[in-house]
Amino acid sequence: VHATMDSLRTADQTIGVSNDINLSDQLFRYGVRLNNNLVMDLQALPIMVITGGVGGQPQQNFLAWDFFPLMTPRIDHPVVNNVDAIMGHFTSTIDLIDTPGVEKTVLLTTSQYSRVVNTPVLISLEIMKQEPDESLYRNPYQPVAVLLEGEFESLYKNRIPPEIAGDSGIGFREISEPTKMLVVADGDIVRNQVQRTQRQPLPLGFDQDTRQQFGNREFLLNAVNYLCDDSGIIAVRSREIKLRMLDGPRIRQNKVFWQTFNTLVPVALIMLFGLIRFILRKRRYTS
Repeated sequence: VHATMDSLRTADQTIGVSNDINLSDQLFRYGVRLNNNLVMDLQALPIMVITGGVGGQPQQNFLAWDFFPLMTPRIDHPVVNNVDAIMGHFTSTIDLIDTPGVEKTVLLTTSQYSRVVNTPVLISLEIMKQEPDESLYRNPYQPVAVLLEGEFESLYKNRIPPEIAGDSGIGFREISEPTKMLVVADGDIVRNQVQRTQRQPLPLGFDQDTRQQFGNREFLLNAVNYLCDDSGIIAVRSREIKLRMLDGPRIRQNKVFWQTFNTLVPVALIMLFGLIRFILRKRRYTS
């Protein structure tokens, strides 16, 4: 799906349209289908937007942008072991096709608070001004990155002349040797952001607005190492301790409870401790 934030710099909305990369039939033969849709996720990257003005100056705040999902790995696999949340930009979904001889492993999914919208889709900043209707986010854990392993059948099987298929100089294969392939429904996962002032590329996975480093770089390096059978390098890199994301929608729902709990319970415990200590001292010195 073709959609960019550049279109939203001069307007409040844009349209996401299908972008035919001419690989649909080949990937379908291999066992996956890239869908012409976009994911909206409540577990999303915040972006800087103007929310008002103070003293004639625009007031900017960070608000979650549903079209930039943060995908947290949920399986135990060398490619995603101990990898932080991965930042996506206008991400689509992947369907799995029943293909003999090809094993499929879903490496990345959206969160449990996600929905899918089909193209053409209206992309508007207006949605950030309203509280999200969580009843619409009922398409949890949509596949975004899928690992394919096995023997792949050629797209050109039974579709080329016999003189080409049988030419030893060409070496046409109807079935590949055992191999691996990774399909990701978001090309921006491997795109660096560019610093706005100096126009220099930033480290992969670093968001210059929030100043956070996400796991895109580790995911890409692990994927390359796994496809090259360098499992030892992955094991060394995955020993780092990673921080995990909190459940954003659940925090918003229970915010008042936990604020009250963290404010009153410590005070109540101190008062209870003081009361017990007072009673014990009174009994001791009275006797």
